[in-house]
Amino acid sequence: MRRILLAIFFMIGSVKLNAQYFSPDLTNWDYSTLKKIKKASFNPLCPQKSNAVVFYCNMARVDGKKFVETILRPYLELVGDTAYSLYLQSLISELNSKKSQLPLKHNLWLEMMAKSYSMNAGRKGIVGHDRFNQRFQLLISLRKAVGENCSYGEESAVGVVVQLMIDEGVENLGHRHNILSNTFKSIGIGFAPHKGYGINCVEEFSE
Repeated sequence: MRRILLAIFFMIGSVKLNAQYFSPDLTNWDYSTLKKIKKASFNPLCPQKSNAVVFYCNMARVDGKKFVETILRPYLELVGDTAYSLYLQSLISELNSKKSQLPLKHNLWLEMMAKSYSMNAGRKGIVGHDRFNQRFQLLISLRKAVGENCSYGEESAVGVVVQLMIDEGVENLGHRHNILSNTFKSIGIGFAPHKGYGINCVEEFSE
């Protein structure tokens, strides 16, 4: 029994380690396209992991088909997730057929909101969008479209984005739609330790 448990723990640890060291092959991306994505995604005032989350989101927005080929499939193979669910199949179908759209840009106000909520949710063990309207009150009063994604247990930037875009078990695919929505132009990212899941990541969106 002890050997079985050790083997399970080793396998879980290996998956997390593999995800942390995922390195995408970007050689098949057009240089000018990649340059546009990087310019929008990387802000020197933001943590590297936050920049990486925005980068992967923007790759999916700008060229969904290439995202599937160079990010989604290689990542799933790396972590050993080869059982393609209906949610994953629908994501692949959507990305392969979607039109290119503008990349999201960092918004420091949204960054602060995301960091604040990820820290508060992590400290209290909150899961979900607690006090959403209250936290977005100012933007809502300005008639801005807003959205929020919350990821739990994923330590790597690519893991967060893949988890939210597959949206396994979420019938309305709200997290996926937020990332791919043509309505949203701005994004903020916050990572923090989480009482129940080890780590959580919050993505805040606005026009």
